[in-house]
Amino acid sequence: FQDISEDRAREAARLQAERSNELLRNAAGVYVWRFNPRKGVYVFDQDIPTPSAPEGGARTMTIAEMTLSIHPDDRARVWQAFSRTLHTGEHVEIDYRYLDPGAEAWIHLHVAWRGVRGSSPEAFDVIGITQNVTELVAARDAALAAAEAKSQFLANMSHEIRTPMNGVLGMTELLLTTALTPKQRSLAKTLHRSGTGLLDIINEILDFSKIEA
Repeated sequence: FQDISEDRAREAARLQAERSNELLRNAAGVYVWRFNPRKGVYVFDQDIPTPSAPEGGARTMTIAEMTLSIHPDDRARVWQAFSRTLHTGEHVEIDYRYLDPGAEAWIHLHVAWRGVRGSSPEAFDVIGITQNVTELVAARDAALAAAEAKSQFLANMSHEIRTPMNGVLGMTELLLTTALTPKQRSLAKTLHRSGTGLLDIINEILDFSKIEA
C-alpha cells in the first residue's frame, strides 16, 4: 500500500509540474529545458513546436534542429556562449532571434542557462529557461521610434522658428542704428530684448532635443 501511495504522489507531482509548465508557456511564453551532451539533445519539460513537428507535441530537439532555428547572424555568438557553459558551467543570459516553426517567422528570445554535473564526465549538462520576448522587443522599438520622432519634431520646429527670429533680430539691430525718436528707440530695444529671450528659449528646446536623441 505504501508503494502505491508513493507512486500516486509522484504521479500527482509530475502532473502538477506539467500543468505549471504549461501555464508558464501559455501565459509568458516560457520554456524550461535541459541539454544532455552525451545524446546531443535538448529535452523540454513541455510540448514544443520543432522543425520536425511544427504543430507542437515534441519534447526534444537535436543540435542540428536548434542550429537551423537560430538566426544565421546570431548563431556564432550563441554557440560560443553555449560552448563555454558546456566546458565551465558558466551562467549565461543571451538574446537572439529564433525561427518559430509554427508561424514560420523570426521571434525574439531571452534565454538563461547554466551548467550542472550530469550524464557526462567530459562536459556539463545545461539547464535553461527560454522566454519569448517578441512583444517586448516590438514595444521597445516602438517606444524608441516615438522618442526619435518627438526629438526630430522638436529639432525641426526649433530650426523653423529660429531662422525667421534671427531675421527679426537682425533687422531690429539695423533699425537701432538709424535715427529714431527716444520712444521709437525704446520700443525697438524692447523688441530686441524680447526677441533675444525667445531665441534663447528656442535654442534650449533644440539642445534638449539633441540630448534626447
